[in-house]
Amino acid sequence: MQGSRLADLADEQFITLPVGYGNRDLVDRAFAITGIERRVALEVTDSARPPPSSGVASASRSCASSRHRPSRRECAY
Repeated sequence: MQGSRLADLADEQFITLPVGYGNRDLVDRAFAITGIERRVALEVTDSARPPPSSGVASASRSCASSRHRPSRRECAY
């Protein structure tokens, strides 16, 4: 869903890092500023793959880039 607007994701459930991780805090703030509630389906702290269809995950640009192939540990779901 690259380039999605937050409003487009309002009905989705999210797979995310726990509170206190930089990317989580950034995304939580973005949703709060827009007044859209974000539903967290699953919090993960390692590179284990979540079950299929369990939610939408966000990734930093470096983790999503096709030019940079980071390890799963670098881009924990």
